[in-house]
Amino acid sequence: MKSNYDNYTSEILYNNTLKLASTIAINDYYLNRILDEEEITQKQIVILQENYQVMHESGDTVVDLAVQWLDRLDKQEMSYSYNNSPFPTFMAYEFARYIENDLNKSNTDNDVRELTQDEQSKLELMNDINKEWKEAVFNHIEGLDADLIDEEYLNNRSVDTDQTWTGITTPEYSHYYLNKMVKTNDWVDMVEAMQKASIGYEAEVVNTF
Repeated sequence: MKSNYDNYTSEILYNNTLKLASTIAINDYYLNRILDEEEITQKQIVILQENYQVMHESGDTVVDLAVQWLDRLDKQEMSYSYNNSPFPTFMAYEFARYIENDLNKSNTDNDVRELTQDEQSKLELMNDINKEWKEAVFNHIEGLDADLIDEEYLNNRSVDTDQTWTGITTPEYSHYYLNKMVKTNDWVDMVEAMQKASIGYEAEVVNTF
């Protein structure tokens, strides 16, 4: 019975950690490009919004497993002040809402517009935080390679299919984690690193978004 439960929780962790890592890597690529060019397209807006929504959902699942289901992290230490929600989950949700409600414009997919100073500032904050999460994830999870996300890959794969999640994996990911991820500490260390990296940004995110 315990073996079945371990397999079940490992599958949840395996898939949601991959989604979390993939969306972080993809948004890192697009945020860097958007900020460098100081302009944004409607297609990029949609990609960022969808990825932050997935980031919120998958991140919440992984953190909830660590804190509530499996008691692998201290509840008091990891449950922070903003509505008792984990910081990465709360922040990703706020970013998705901002993109959908404020950044989103009635452009066509081919329209390109310059960023306003306010948009540039907010996207820079989102990018800074995303880089912290990227470091936390890719430093603690084996078999993932963010450098596999490039323009050629993204142009040839739909961002709204599960195919996208596999774009950052190497064979080592399944070797280390398939059916046994719950028994490792890697994903727990990842959650803790993401939480700690997010603490310093709380006030700024609350005041900005």
